[in-house]
Amino acid sequence: MASWQVTAPIAFVVLGVVLTHGPWALLHLQLHSSTIRTVAELTLAVLLFSDASRVNIRILAADAGIPTRLLTIALPLTCSFR
Repeated sequence: MASWQVTAPIAFVVLGVVLTHGPWALLHLQLHSSTIRTVAELTLAVLLFSDASRVNIRILAADAGIPTRLLTIALPLTCSFR
């Protein structure tokens, strides 16, 4: 995959579209299923925890402006649109 410049998230999105749409659909899913929502939420939680565990605290503390703006402005805006 590295020689094609394809990242893992892009590969998973393409795989998901191929498996669930079109004439070759192998999986038939209802998007309003509570099981799919639960799996998506658990996957997101694991992914975010994994990313957060690799943060270098020294670099983050040296440039705290962007994370501060994201937490004080973007997060409340995002939650208000829900």
